[in-house]
Amino acid sequence: MKRYFNILKEKGFVIADVIASLFFAFFLTVGYSVKTTGGIELIKNNLIKSIAEYLGYSVMLFVAFSVAAMLVDIAVEKDSIRIVGKGMFGAYLKYLREKPFVTTFITLFICFLPFFVAAFPGLVMSDNKAQLAGAFNTASFNHYAVDYTGSKLDNHHPILHTLLLYGCIRLGVVIFGSFNAGLFLYTLIQFLFMLCCFSYVVKIFTEYGFSDFWNIVFMLYVLFAGGHLTRYMFLATKDIIYTGFMLLFLSGAFKIFKDKKMNFMLIFSGLGMMAFRKDAYYILLLSLIFAIILVSWKRRTGWTLIIALVLIGIVVVHSLWNNALLPAAGIMQGSKREMLSLPFQMTARYVRDCGNDVTEEEKNAIDAVLSYDTLAEEYNPRHSSPVKNGFKEDSTSDDMKNYFKAFFSMMKKHPNVYFYALLEFKYELFYPVPFNKAYYNYDSAQKTMGELNEILKDEGADFSFPKSEALTGYRGVIYSIQTALSTYPVIGIFSSSSTYTWTLILLALYAIVRKNKYVFLMCVPFLAIIALCIVGPQSGAHIRYLYPIQMAMVPLIAMSMNIFRNCQRSN
Repeated sequence: MKRYFNILKEKGFVIADVIASLFFAFFLTVGYSVKTTGGIELIKNNLIKSIAEYLGYSVMLFVAFSVAAMLVDIAVEKDSIRIVGKGMFGAYLKYLREKPFVTTFITLFICFLPFFVAAFPGLVMSDNKAQLAGAFNTASFNHYAVDYTGSKLDNHHPILHTLLLYGCIRLGVVIFGSFNAGLFLYTLIQFLFMLCCFSYVVKIFTEYGFSDFWNIVFMLYVLFAGGHLTRYMFLATKDIIYTGFMLLFLSGAFKIFKDKKMNFMLIFSGLGMMAFRKDAYYILLLSLIFAIILVSWKRRTGWTLIIALVLIGIVVVHSLWNNALLPAAGIMQGSKREMLSLPFQMTARYVRDCGNDVTEEEKNAIDAVLSYDTLAEEYNPRHSSPVKNGFKEDSTSDDMKNYFKAFFSMMKKHPNVYFYALLEFKYELFYPVPFNKAYYNYDSAQKTMGELNEILKDEGADFSFPKSEALTGYRGVIYSIQTALSTYPVIGIFSSSSTYTWTLILLALYAIVRKNKYVFLMCVPFLAIIALCIVGPQSGAHIRYLYPIQMAMVPLIAMSMNIFRNCQRSN
């Protein structure tokens, strides 16, 4: 108890704990109302009870967070947890220490193999329709509903991912005469790349003296942190390879903090991140700007110059790629509708709830950008695509200027409507709700395969799962296991976006309180992902967009503990 009360004497810690507790309690209280009513009507109708719940949650969370901080302090002071193995397990641990990369790679490959077989030839999703239609230049699918003058390739989804997927499928058709073979080739490449990234993390753990505990925990986490994860590994989406590069980026940053010298992995992984997700550019900019601020604070001119040069290099590469190479290749830029999803959602809700208060001028301004008459009908508080897909791509800069003038004019009249739209759209980033396990399952993939075959019928597309009763039954068993894991007590918490949001926020706050700039800097790229999720087109519950945070959580905690321990001992 003495140790606990000593923590409460730290002013910085108490302030951080109060802020975190009040913020989390807000989402626990308001989140339930939004989940059940779509707004705060439940709170309005039960104000006294809601206030009591809020205060109760705040107190409980304050105590919980302070106890957690005390336990972290104790863990930092102790030596790393050691695992003693005998017999076959002891021999395995020996191999893991001596050959961490190869041992991890083989272990995870064997463990994932049953799920790999179930997913054969690979899982596809709705984004793949636009990607492959553009790559094959088919006339049966128009991504933006505009007149194309040449190639239908665009950079809406990062072009390198589109070309990788297309190249694999084209290779499968040329060599084996099968679209399935090409999809399997892509799936295999993605799977092997991710295994390499996971194995590299374990290699870093071993090189820097982490205990076997972290190696085993990380491998178990990769396998069991939610039943949908085993499907993600074989899903043809940019987010998976992007996540692998973020793991490498985290490892590169950790190596810099430990070795005090720049390494190739950080540069390589940063370029890979930009290649597979466009918002990685802003994540890297933010991370490097924070690094410059914190490094220059200590007047380390050499490091400030190195980071500044890396920052300039990233800006140059990004500018040349988007403003020179892509236009020269005749590749369209992505639509602005993605970054406008949040204001579009707010506008649609306003039209639905307060349509009578929209002036003729405001209506005309909105209609120049979105189809006003369908907004109320298309509005889905949990999904932005129905509204954002109605964006008129030929809108001019004057049209956008008039739209935002109307947007802010309406905000003045009914700010609560915008607040409700934001809250219902994003609250699950902070409120514990399990991820919808219906996403990206075998049935949805099969449906998308049929749609792809229709879109690419002139190419002879034949995407399908193997027509075998045994394999169909096997996929059903695997899906049942995945579904059970997603909802199983304790394991089920790994299917909620809020688990990662709050773990990351608390770690960053702890780093601030302990004045550890290294740990805070490792948190910055992942905090940036949360910020982009708030302003981006996805629902707060859609955990695919938090996949980098999800898979980096154990390495981030392990590396942070190592840095905390080393800093404490050096002091």
